[in-house]
Amino acid sequence: MLAIFMVLFTLFSPSLCAAAGQNDCLECHDTFTKFNHAKTGCIDCHKDAASLPHQEKLKKPLCIECHKKASALYGQSIHSAGNLSCKDCHTVHSLDTGTKECLLCHKGVAHSSLPSKKKHITNLGCTICHVKAKKGSITAEFRVHVSKGDKIGKETIDPDANNFIDEAELDRFLAYLKKDRTGSYSTVKSYVSTGDVHSIAKKAIQCSECHGDKNIFGEDRFRLSGVSSYAFRADPRIFIPESPSVKEYKTTVHGKQGVACSDCHVSQERISDSVCVKCHEEVYGTYKNSVHAKKGAAQCTDCHNPHSIIAYREYNAKQRLEVCARCHKDYPEKHAWLPHTRLHFNYLECSTCHSPESKKSIVFNLGKRTGDARQILSYQDIRDVYGGRVDLKSFIDLNGDGVVTSEELSDFFLDLRRKFREDLFIGGSIIVTKVHHDYSAKGTKRKICTTCHSQHAPFYDSMYLILPAKEKHLYIPVKGTILGAAPISVFTDLNLLGEERVTVNDVKGLFGLRDKARPGHIQELGFKWIDILGIAVCAAILIFILFHIIARIFLKR
Repeated sequence: MLAIFMVLFTLFSPSLCAAAGQNDCLECHDTFTKFNHAKTGCIDCHKDAASLPHQEKLKKPLCIECHKKASALYGQSIHSAGNLSCKDCHTVHSLDTGTKECLLCHKGVAHSSLPSKKKHITNLGCTICHVKAKKGSITAEFRVHVSKGDKIGKETIDPDANNFIDEAELDRFLAYLKKDRTGSYSTVKSYVSTGDVHSIAKKAIQCSECHGDKNIFGEDRFRLSGVSSYAFRADPRIFIPESPSVKEYKTTVHGKQGVACSDCHVSQERISDSVCVKCHEEVYGTYKNSVHAKKGAAQCTDCHNPHSIIAYREYNAKQRLEVCARCHKDYPEKHAWLPHTRLHFNYLECSTCHSPESKKSIVFNLGKRTGDARQILSYQDIRDVYGGRVDLKSFIDLNGDGVVTSEELSDFFLDLRRKFREDLFIGGSIIVTKVHHDYSAKGTKRKICTTCHSQHAPFYDSMYLILPAKEKHLYIPVKGTILGAAPISVFTDLNLLGEERVTVNDVKGLFGLRDKARPGHIQELGFKWIDILGIAVCAAILIFILFHIIARIFLKR
């Protein structure tokens, strides 16, 4: 009986076989007095040291027992494939100070194929590109410091009061800061993604993950602090510019010409004019001597989007105007001297006046009206009506001479209207068809209305009908005599051109010329027929009034 008691006493004696506590461990392992692994204790990992005395050589702890999700992600990462263990990055006994940074192992990584390398590496952490993130957020904080009592109104930042900042609103606010708050503000941007550091991929994510239409940075904020404090949701595109996917890029102007991404982007801190000059040397030869270039006001990419799907030549007058308006936002006020200012800008682009050496043309296009909205017909619209692959040039240029006459245009337009059964129109505008990259002309020397409002205006000799096609727009020359047969102001919605006023000799020519010469003179009158018809109507009204007065006098008697 005594023997049994001694055995049990030995087994359960607290002094001979005690359960190990934290302090018990530190009696021998005194170098771990600053141990920190959240709420985890020694025996939570070293289970075979739960009782004392423990074996001299313990089993290796398994992180997966607690960190199942992180271990699952890590098992699929490039680090796991390289046989790196948890402790290669984490000092498990001191989590607060022991986590290693990427640069400790990855020193001197070139990132040679990364565009704007300095901007990316300075603002972004490694995991944003090297981890597949589900979502992220950007916060841009503008800190404005001004004198006491001053403030910036909320309407200055968000004029439409929808608590959302779009690209146009940010542009206006930046212009305001530059003009009225120079030197008193700073900008801080922070980028955060929710990707897990344990899922480092073999290859970095595609540029389109951030620079595409499905931007992972969808929860973006705009903040103002300092003189006033506001916070708004923001469009991610104002912080991260969009770029096309590889598939989309093949449909862009450069992509169709075989220009590869690396032709422009490799090792470039920022795409500069020197990159564009490689292919566009002749154009830049003109531009470098212009005011824009000399003052450093605009680089090529400030006006031209190299990832655009349509060429600048295919922009309409409004789209071209919007390019200039990115910087020249006050253009309506600057042109207050111009009669019918808005009407002019509906049909003209800036370079019509400010680049005298550019070739201007009158262009016509086909469109449809839906209520007050107007839309230019696309190739798909035409294809839906005619079916199959459509060759509009052969449809309209029936005699194949490469020029559209008034009869051909009229017949085609009427046929198209019957097929569409919609309210179609032929729109017109004056655009530059051959650009001269010097936009330096300004001031009173260009305020001469008869430069355009004259029968000698240069664009009367350069007229095109623009037709939609599958690859790019077709420019088909229009025969000048179409103006005599159907003045643009009547035949289309373009009614701003005008001409010199009708003269006495013009009227005399109608009655004084011989029969053979009269048809040619009638055709040459062009827009002057509007004046003639106006005079005839006024004369008829006056004659009627005079006749009415005389009749009343005599009938009264």
